[in-house]
Amino acid sequence: MKLDLKPVDIHDLIHQLLFEFEPIAMEHGVSIVRDCSRMHAVVMIDSDKFVRALDNLLMNALKYTIKPGSIRVYTQLDETNFYVTVENNAEPITKEQEVKLFDSFYEVDDSRQSEQIQTGSGLGLSIAKNITELHGGTLGLTHQDGVYQFTVRMPRGSE
Repeated sequence: MKLDLKPVDIHDLIHQLLFEFEPIAMEHGVSIVRDCSRMHAVVMIDSDKFVRALDNLLMNALKYTIKPGSIRVYTQLDETNFYVTVENNAEPITKEQEVKLFDSFYEVDDSRQSEQIQTGSGLGLSIAKNITELHGGTLGLTHQDGVYQFTVRMPRGSE
C-alpha cells in the first residue's frame, strides 16, 4: 500500500470524522465524548487511509460498547508525535484474546457482539494497525476491567 502524504490539520479531520460518526452511534444508544485539543496541528498523513484506520477503531468500539454507553475520543500532541485514543467500556476479555485482537480474521466470540451491529470479517483492527505502521506510528491497546483504550501514535512529520 502506498501512502499519499499531505499536510492535514489533524484536529479538523478528527472533528469531521466524529461529526459524521455521531448519528450512527446515537442510533445504537452510544454517545461520543470528545476531548480533542483545538491547538493548531498540521501533520503529514494520508488522510483517506488515516480516516479508515480511525473509522475501524470507532466501529469496533461501537460494536462492543455496553449499551447504553459512550465512546470517548481524545487527542494529545508532543514535540514529535500526535496521539488519538478511542476508549470504551465493554465486557472484559482474557489476556489470550487481547493478544490476538490485532490478528487478521480474529473475532472475539459472538456473545460480546451487539446484535444490532453487523459483524465484520475480523480485519478492522488489523487494517487500522497496518495503516498506522505504514505512517511510522503504532497502535496499542490498554485493557483493564472492561475499559479499552486503543491509542494511535503517529509522527507529526514536517509541518
